Amino acid sequence: MKHQPLRHELQAAIHSMRRALKHGWTQRKDAQAIHNSLDKAQAFLNSYPYATDERVEQWCFDNHKALGDIIPAAHHRRLARLLNSELAARANHKPAA
Repeated sequence: MKHQPLRHELQAAIHSMRRALKHGWTQRKDAQAIHNSLDKAQAFLNSYPYATDERVEQWCFDNHKALGDIIPAAHHRRLARLLNSELAARANHKPAA
C-alpha cells in the first residue's frame, strides 16, 4: 500500500468535515468552534504548501484540540495516522546490528 502524505490526509479531513457541515450530516452543536478549527488547519496548509510529514505531524501535536474538532470519533484511524505516524515509523524501524 502506497504511503499517503500526511498533508493530503489533513486536507481530506478538512474537506470531509466541511462537507458534513454543509449538508447537515453532523450533529455537533459547536459549529463555530469547528469552523475556527477548520480555518486554522487550512491556514496551516496554505502557509506550508509543501509541508513534510514531520511538519504536519508537529502541527497536529501542537493543535490536537483543533484536530479533534475536525476529525469525528468515527474516523479514529485517520486521527491515529495524523498523530502516530512518526511513532509507528520508529516502532517498525529495526536498528542495524
